[in-house]
Amino acid sequence: MGLTKYIPENDIPNKVSPPVYIEKFFIDDSMISNWQDLEFEYGKNTARFFYTGLSFKDEDDVCYKYKLEGYDRKWSEVTKKTEVRYTNLNNGNYTFKVTARNGDGYWSENPAGISFLILPPFWKTWWFILIVLMLTIIVIYTLFLLKTSQIRCRAELLEQKIKKRTKELQDSEEKFRTMIEHSNDMIWALDEKGNFLYFNRKLMEATGHKLEDEIGKSFSTIIFPEDLDKIRKIFMETMEGKSQSYETRIFDFENKILFLSVNTAPIIKNGKVVGTISFGRDITEQKKIQEDQLKSSKLESIGILAGGIAHDFNNILTSVIGNISLAKLYSKPEDRVFRPLEKAEKSSMQAQKLTLQLLTFARGGTPIKRTTHTGDLIKNFTIYLPASEKEAPVEIENNMKEELIKGKGKILMMDDEKVVRDVSGEILEYMGYTVKYAEEGGKAVELYKEAEKTGQSFDAVILDLTVPGGMGGEETIKKLFEINPEVKVIVSSGYSDSPIMSNFREYGFSGVISKPYKIQELSEILNRVIKNAEK
Repeated sequence: MGLTKYIPENDIPNKVSPPVYIEKFFIDDSMISNWQDLEFEYGKNTARFFYTGLSFKDEDDVCYKYKLEGYDRKWSEVTKKTEVRYTNLNNGNYTFKVTARNGDGYWSENPAGISFLILPPFWKTWWFILIVLMLTIIVIYTLFLLKTSQIRCRAELLEQKIKKRTKELQDSEEKFRTMIEHSNDMIWALDEKGNFLYFNRKLMEATGHKLEDEIGKSFSTIIFPEDLDKIRKIFMETMEGKSQSYETRIFDFENKILFLSVNTAPIIKNGKVVGTISFGRDITEQKKIQEDQLKSSKLESIGILAGGIAHDFNNILTSVIGNISLAKLYSKPEDRVFRPLEKAEKSSMQAQKLTLQLLTFARGGTPIKRTTHTGDLIKNFTIYLPASEKEAPVEIENNMKEELIKGKGKILMMDDEKVVRDVSGEILEYMGYTVKYAEEGGKAVELYKEAEKTGQSFDAVILDLTVPGGMGGEETIKKLFEINPEVKVIVSSGYSDSPIMSNFREYGFSGVISKPYKIQELSEILNRVIKNAEK
């Protein structure tokens, strides 16, 4: 009996890519032998594939990945199964592909593949659709002819009624017509059914409607839909003998909306109400002025509310995103918790966009400009934009842990929110900085003076722009410049629409960062500001 000695260094890896073959192909329960120009009728919706890969070292270590193009969006997980089954396939083109990997990790150079087509059902074929379309056209045309005939008959009856009513009114209306034709008010008369009997020149001039086009038609055709129920009720009450005043909206000839102030009264003949007469004045401009004033007042109130909400919400998001970023730093990309943390971070940043939109629509503001690549912004159209001499930041893949720029030095951080100070301070300490805190500008100035006196100057200062009830960033930086004209200050705020945030250099700041911010943004800005100070 002898002994066998295994020397790992002498174990040569198998670099030969394993060939892979599709051995069998079934549709439903029928094996397909001829794989050329495969077409199957609709309803043949179950496919099975049997495949194998050859390894000249150890066939038990061969693994596979497969994909059915037209069904799968991506390759399957690595598996040792040599059979795969697909069910409930719709009509369409499919291509099955499979590739193999040997025990030393080398994949097949060329995947094995087979293509086939499942035909559509007859009701999706062009000839069936054409037949249905032709039948539909025939039915529609027949209905059109019937409807046209009905309309023609109604038009003839209506014309006869109009002629009869017009003749009855001609004798008694001449004097009245002369008076109302020269009136500064819009005047119109309706019969007992609400159809136009007459309207004057002023109404025609104001609306563009012609008497010959509208006479005999219902007044409801020019009334704004939302006012129609109210006007019908007023008309019925007037027909009962009640005079009324009201406001309404009507359409002119170009479908523009006019606001009218109207007085209406019943027309009485032989003791019976036979219609109504109305006097209207155009108050469109007056309404527009009132609405503009109301909108302006509402927008001002919304802007104030939106600014406060956005500021507070962005402070909360800063704490949330900061803590998520810390949790990511204390974990690894392969940890199960890492992916949910990334998703939570992304969702939190989406919430920031909502606050930006709210401020933009409610208060306006100047955007903060950043350098970026245009590849992801421009799709299938051409625009001209000014180029920047700055290098755009490199986009980091979502599935990789973003690089954090660490540093050293002393940082003075001023923010009125404790949650922001806590999380930002922990992040800065993780980066390698020493941090001092202030809840408002006055305290920050005292700490900066003390550090200058003791020769332990701060390398950078982060100031919150807005501090309710205290000194904010704009006033604080002026005080700091009096102490040290070379001080390097970064401005931070949840009010992204402030002109200071978009033109920070004009106010003496060396950098800007909007709340909520990601940890990588904070590290990059600090690194840039401190390095520039050292130069």
